[in-house]
Amino acid sequence: MSSLSPFSVSSPPSERVPGNTSLPLLPRTFVAGLADRIGETVCIKGWLHHQRALKAVDFLLLRDATGIAQVVVEDPDVRDIAHSLPHESVLAITALVVASSQAPNGVELHEP
Repeated sequence: MSSLSPFSVSSPPSERVPGNTSLPLLPRTFVAGLADRIGETVCIKGWLHHQRALKAVDFLLLRDATGIAQVVVEDPDVRDIAHSLPHESVLAITALVVASSQAPNGVELHEP
């Protein structure tokens, strides 16, 4: 019997990050399962619901079938990429899950 939560789907181990053959893809985690993964690096997939750009940080709201996750972007290079994304872009984001009372569902993603 598998120990995966109902919000995780395993990717076959033969799949690799496009453009980098040494990095395997992480199993997909659904937004509804993020609270169970605090302190872990996860991969979420969905579409860009909304984004806010502040002076030193951007916030991306990524929606999947189970809810909305807030992604905190501080790296200038990643912020440049985020600024170029049109609304409703389909994304796969790998980041660290952090508890935050201000974020939707009490968690957000850092260091994408």
